[in-house]
Amino acid sequence: MYAKLFPSMFDGTLATRGPWEALVTFQQLLMLADRYGIVDMTREAISRRTTIPLPIIAAGIDVLEQPDPDSRRADQDGKRLVRLAEHRDWGWQIVNYEHYYAIRSAEERRDYHRKYMREKRAEEKNKQPVYTEPFAKFWNVYPRKVGKGAAWRCWRRLNPLEDLQIVIFTALAAQIVSPQWTREAGKYIPHPATWLSQSRWEDEPGKDASYRTEHLPDGNDDA
Repeated sequence: MYAKLFPSMFDGTLATRGPWEALVTFQQLLMLADRYGIVDMTREAISRRTTIPLPIIAAGIDVLEQPDPDSRRADQDGKRLVRLAEHRDWGWQIVNYEHYYAIRSAEERRDYHRKYMREKRAEEKNKQPVYTEPFAKFWNVYPRKVGKGAAWRCWRRLNPLEDLQIVIFTALAAQIVSPQWTREAGKYIPHPATWLSQSRWEDEPGKDASYRTEHLPDGNDDA
């Protein structure tokens, strides 16, 4: 049993003019109301459910049933409560309940969406990527092990099918043993993400191009 209490409740005439019994009673009725703002209970039942003395509940309801010309909304002449039936003195409809219920529902949806997006971003941030077998093979044979995350993102954007994979691994095999990539010669080996994003498999291979795809290991090293 809960209800959203809007800050405006404490700034309007119900709070500034009183009596305080009306404000307290109204808060309890908001919690007891059904989806449509109906509280089909006697004063005694309300008192029993809320443990608030009956004189306080009765005094509060008497005020809430009265018109308020200074109310923010003019529905029912500013009354907060209207009786469900004229022939009995109990059971009420909370005026404007649907209006505030809609506001609450919209806020709750926004809060839920914000929470969902926060949790999703945190999950994405902490989640370890699941590398595909072709990328794991690429990473295993590529001689410069830097920027694995960036390389993986480039690989996913590229999404090479089998024919392009053959081209990539054939070119990579040739470039690995080329003089341009020989570490002893002090040449620069590009980052794997750079190599992928710039389609460097299209570069002219070195003189030694006899190294073929079938000689590449199939490992899934994540180093």
